[in-house]
Order: sequence, then structure tokens, then C-alpha cells
Amino acid sequence: NCYLDFFNTSYAEKLIKSLTGTPGSCTACGNNCIGCRVLYPNRFKDALAGIISFPSVLPHLIEEPSFMIPARIPSHDILIAIHVHEQLLIEMLSRCSKYGTKAVIIPIESPSWISPSAMATLTRISNEYRIEIAFPKPFCSFNPPSETLLGKFRREFHIGYPEIETILKDNKIHDCSVHVSAPCGSTYFICRWLRNIEITTESVRSLVSKFLHAYPCTADMQWDNELNDTILHHAVAIHQRAVENSLMKANFIPQKVAKKTSPSYNPVKDLSQAMDLIMNKLKTETHIEITLLRKQTRLSPSIINMAIIQLKQLGYIHIHKGIIFPFSQKDHPYNSIQ
Repeated sequence: NCYLDFFNTSYAEKLIKSLTGTPGSCTACGNNCIGCRVLYPNRFKDALAGIISFPSVLPHLIEEPSFMIPARIPSHDILIAIHVHEQLLIEMLSRCSKYGTKAVIIPIESPSWISPSAMATLTRISNEYRIEIAFPKPFCSFNPPSETLLGKFRREFHIGYPEIETILKDNKIHDCSVHVSAPCGSTYFICRWLRNIEITTESVRSLVSKFLHAYPCTADMQWDNELNDTILHHAVAIHQRAVENSLMKANFIPQKVAKKTSPSYNPVKDLSQAMDLIMNKLKTETHIEITLLRKQTRLSPSIINMAIIQLKQLGYIHIHKGIIFPFSQKDHPYNSIQ
């Protein structure tokens, strides 16, 4: 018998689609999509030297990790390793001189993605080969010094710590544009729904939090001892600061009282309704078929999917063969996000 480790491939897929500008890669707005990313000419398909895939299920201890490294790895400047087995990471970085690697980014979206000992080993190897290395936790915290190669990567590829520009008229967000987005693309979604909203400092923080949950954010809700918080909450704080910084640059003047208007379609409200619908049904039913659930509500399939993902991430439900089952949450009762 051997212990198996399971590796998240969905985040890597989302990042690749974001970098290459794959049409339809974002479905967060459902039928209300306005193609907001088309406004940004950030398409870097030709800049990708290659994509290396490893199995999503591997033994906890790999006896011969060198056998799993492809014989041919294209020459590259920067390596982004997303939830790769620690032994494979160490093996690849030990060979970096063969590939011309100048910098490595190892995002951490969950505390389980990499151990402190592996980080120490990888840091030692990178120092030995004079390679820049970063372990952003989460990836949207990625904000290296501007004079470094990694800093240049953030500027030219427009991913990392969010950088937003807002135009205000009468304390109302007239326009909101993205200069640097979270690698998952959530910053575009947040800016899209902040437009035409009257604001206060409190309302901005609340809206950013709700929009990030609605997207949904891919960071883990598991407690992280280094951050002394969950990585998801850290991602929310990062986006709140990014929006607040943009408002300060736009000479935002806080108001004691300000009206808040919402767009005709409110994804946060619909997400909350979908989550409430599922949890209320599970109070009287042992399970819910997802296909039937979609037919029984006016809410869009994308909103239903987001609600399912959010509830699953929070540990309220689990899915098996298209059927939703509840988890017992006596110590952590469900509350609406509204």
C-alpha cells in the first residue's frame, strides 16, 4: 500500500486560459456577460514556451522522481509551477541550468500545496543557481521588486498583485479598469461590477468581498498558520486594498452617508439566493439532483454552479454523480452571504 497525493489542475487551466485570452474562459456573469476582457489586449499565447503536465494523482513518496521529468523541456526564462509534487519540483529546479531558467514562481492557493521544508530546499537550490524565486500566497499577492525579472514579468503579463484605475464622478465609480489582475481573472469581474456604483469606504470593502466570493475565488478556506488566517480571506483583503488605493489616487472623498445603487443584474444577490435555495432544500430533502435544481429556478446555470462550488468549498455539501448531499455542520451553521 502507498499513500496518494491529489493535485489541483483546475487552477493551472484557469491561469493558462487567462494568459492566452481563451474566449469563454470566464463564465462568472453567465448570460449577463459583456465580454469585459475583450477591452484588454493581454494575449500571451506566443510567449508560452511550453506546458508540462503531470498526473493529478501521485504517490506521496516517488521513488525515482527523475524518471517522471520529460526528456525535452523547452528553453524558458520563467517557470510557473502550480501545485506540482514537491519531489518533482526539486528535481526540475536542480536541472534548471539545462533549460535556461532565470526565475521561478510557485503559487500557493492552499496550505497543503507545498511544505516549509520543500520551500527551504527550493530556495537553497535557486540561490545556488542564482535564480529568482517567489512563493506568493495566494498568487494575487505576487508583487516582487520592480527592478527584478519577476517584477518585469508582473508588469508585462499584467498578473499578480492587482492594480486598478478608477474614474470618479460625484463619489460614484464612473469607470474602473484593470492594469494588473489576479492570475485567476477575478479582478476583471470585480471591476466590471463596481462600475456605476455610489460608494463609501465601507460599501467598497463589502462589495469587493462579495464579488470575490461570487466569482468565485479559488483560494482555500483552510486555516493557514503563516498568515494566521485563511488564504481566501487574505485574497479578499488584497483586492480591498487594491480598490481603496485606486480610489485614493482618484481623490475619493469619504462620505458619511452615500446611496448605493446596484446594476440591473446583481450577481451577489443571485449567488446568495442560489446558496439559500440549496441549503433550504437540504433541510427537508436528503439530496438534490443538480439537473432538476437548474430547472426549478429562474437563476442561471452559472449562478447555480457558483453556489454549488462555494458551498462545497465552505464544507456544507459534497457532490457525487451529479447529486448534492449535505454535510453535518452543527458547529458551523450556514448563514446567508447577504
